[in-house]
This record gives sequence, structure tokens and C-alpha cells, in this order.
Amino acid sequence: MENTKKPEIGDIYSLYLKRWDFYVSAQIVVKDDSRGTIAVLLDIFSKEVPTLDALKRAKPFVLDHHYWNTTNFYLYTGELWAFNPIFIGNSTPIDTPTNEHLSTFGIEQFSLQYQWNQLPDAFKKSFKEQSPRDKTIKITRSENKDFYTSLLQEKPLAYEVKSCIFDAQLQSFLKENQQVSKLELEEVDEAIVDISASGIDEIVIRDSHIEKIVLNRYIQTLYTLGDFSTIKEIVCPFEGELLHLGLSNFNSGYLKFKGLREVRSLSIFSDKNYSVDIAEIANTFPNLEFLKINGQNASLRNIEALAKLQHLESVWLSDLYDFDSFVKKTEMPNLRSISLWSVPKVVADKVKKEFKGIDELDIKQARTDEWIKANLDNPLRNWDGREGTKPSVAKKTMKAYTDAYKKLSGNKNKDEAVTTLQNFIAIFNEIDKKHHIDTLEREEIWEAFKILAELTPLSVNEIEDIFEDLRDF
Repeated sequence: MENTKKPEIGDIYSLYLKRWDFYVSAQIVVKDDSRGTIAVLLDIFSKEVPTLDALKRAKPFVLDHHYWNTTNFYLYTGELWAFNPIFIGNSTPIDTPTNEHLSTFGIEQFSLQYQWNQLPDAFKKSFKEQSPRDKTIKITRSENKDFYTSLLQEKPLAYEVKSCIFDAQLQSFLKENQQVSKLELEEVDEAIVDISASGIDEIVIRDSHIEKIVLNRYIQTLYTLGDFSTIKEIVCPFEGELLHLGLSNFNSGYLKFKGLREVRSLSIFSDKNYSVDIAEIANTFPNLEFLKINGQNASLRNIEALAKLQHLESVWLSDLYDFDSFVKKTEMPNLRSISLWSVPKVVADKVKKEFKGIDELDIKQARTDEWIKANLDNPLRNWDGREGTKPSVAKKTMKAYTDAYKKLSGNKNKDEAVTTLQNFIAIFNEIDKKHHIDTLEREEIWEAFKILAELTPLSVNEIEDIFEDLRDF
């Protein structure tokens, strides 16, 4: 709900945090044209709405968890208004920041800091003194309790776990060591993964076969990578309302689980030859406010079902094809932001006309039918229309791949294959002389190079040597 009171320096607002079941408060301490309106979070929390007299005794809440340098916790007032705060009153500012550029934070950072504050003082002190870089524990098989005890002695400040198993011993380890906040499970074949008693705030599940996931109150992010269709249930506080959900390798028919009806934020990554069904998404997550879909050449189905998401405020669609329409503005009462990158031009044109005047409209790389037919399978297609890349450079880039692919597809001669790959790299060395190839572009060239190399009889080492020895970019 939009705040109707015009904020003034010294104003104090309180907001209820459902995750923690208490109120936090913030005071307006900056209001000017250059920095905007900024509040400082206060260090008094209460189950009931606090009084002004109680908050006059407050000090600034400090952010210093993990590798952060100590600083007061500032946030833009837009972050406050999102929680429909209660105006408490006005008091002499407890802080008068003079920095021209203030670092501001979101409520997610508050949760991470509050969780950090609950950890043993000895752990926090040692972490700050040593600032460890070796932060990850790797587990490859089931182990006994003695193993975990010795592991913690070896890496007492580790806070990430990467594991190929999930069993009672690992579950117990996570419960007893609340400093472990990141968990990545890969190729885990387990009916139930229960982290409800742990301190995990981010979990990544990769190429696993899990039927049920039980999350905790701290959880902020759940990512799945690979086929997640075996998941039947996800148990999460508030049915996922405070969770950001990311689903990679998404394909229609994968959404078979129950339990996250209240998810507000969803990011989807798909792939070519896959499809993304908006109707399926809307039926599973009817209360979405933020939706991002990177199709990576997937087909988009049932775009009209977007109208079922009546709470949707922001939608981002990129690299999605096989659709030619969009919803009407009158069907989306809360939609404030639309981003369309590399989608059919017919859709982009309709959205430009229909949503003219919307708060944020970002349309890039609208694709004609001719372009889609010619370039959809080209891994360097995103150079075309990219900001800072001349059309002539993009054309030369995509042609280099197309020409090399044609030559390699019909020729298995090793020497000729090497020459073709060498010429491919030489083209980009030439491009780099006038168009500096950055890190993203270098990675894209490498991915394209690997696709080409798969058409040859060359070994992995030979392929890597050609790329590394010949490239100047």
C-alpha cells in the first residue's frame, strides 16, 4: 500500500516482519535532491507496535555480518512503503549521515544480519579476525559423526556445504551448526530433504531425485537446476510467501509439487526444444508479484493466462518465441514494469502500444520472423541488438559461427577441422582490435567454440589448447 504521509526528517515508522514475528522501526535521516529519502534502521524490536518514547532510546542497527565492514543499516523509503508501515511520530534524528553516497540495503539483508547476531560471539569474532576464504565443506558420501567433528575442527569458520548425499548425520550437523547458511545438493537420491532445524538461508538442488523438501524460517532462496519433476511437495513457512524461487531447465509438465501457493517472486530458466506454459505457472503460483522467464529459445504457451496473475507487478520475458500476443492493460491492474528482450517483434509492437505510459517499459532486440528463422540456433545471436555492439560487428560474429558450422557439419577430416576452428578464432581476434571483447562475450565465444568442436574428432585437451593458444581477447 502506498504511504500517504509526506515523510520528514526525524519521522519514525514501524513495520511488521512476518518472518520474525516482530516490529522493526526506521527513522528518516536523509531527504535531499541528490540522495533521495533515506531511513536508518533502529535496534529496538518488539512484538507490539512500539511507542515513540521507547524508540527515542534506540541506536542505529548495525550491518557487519560475514565480510561486511561495519556500517549503519540504511534503506530507501520505498523499501519501507512496501511493508505498509505505521507512523509512530517525529523525534530528533539519531543519525545525521554526511556521505554523498550512502550504501542502502533491503529487508533481506536485515534477516541475514539478525541471523548472524544470534551466532556465538566466539565464532563471529574469529570470522572477523580471519576473514576466511576457504568457506566451503564438501561431502561426497555418507559419514559418521566423528567425520563431521573432525571436519569442523579443520574448517571451523566454513558456512557453505556442498554435498552429494543428504542423510541423518548431515541433517544433524546442519542443526548443530547454525553458522552454515548455504547448502548445495547435487545428484541426491533421497525421498525427503528436511532442513527445518538448520540455519540455511539459501539452498541449491542440482540434478537430484527428491520427493519432499522441508524448509526453515530463515530460508530466502531455493534454486533447482535440472529436472525437478520428481518433487511432489515443498513445505515452507507461509507457503513460500517470503521465498524467492528459481527453477532452471524448466519444461512444461515439471510443476508437480504442492506447497508454494503464496510465492511472490519466481525466476525461470528454460532451454530450446522446451516450452513454458503461463497457465501452468499461474495455476501453481497464483499470487506472484515478480515473474522473470529467460527462455533461452524456449516456446511460450498460453500468454493470455498472465491475466490470472492479478497481483503481478513486474514481468520480464527474454529469449522466448512461438507467441504473437500479450494481455491487455485493463487485465493487469497492478502491472508496473515490463521487460521484453529478444521476443517476437509482433509482440513487442503490441506491448509498446498497449502499455504506453507504464512506469517502466524496457524492450530490446525485438525479433522479426525472418531473424528468428535465420538465427534462433546461433549461440552468438544475442550480439545482435546488444547495447554497445555495432550491427556490423554482430553480423560478422554470427556469420563466423554459421560458416564454421556449415564447414564442420559435412567434414570429419581432422586437419581441416583444426583449420576451421583456427579461422573462427582469428575472426574474433580481428574483431577485438576495434570492438573490445568483454568477459561475457568471451564466454559466449567459448560456448559457441565448444559446439563447433563437438562436430570434430578432436579431444577435449586439443580443443582447449586451440582456443587458449590462439585467442588474443
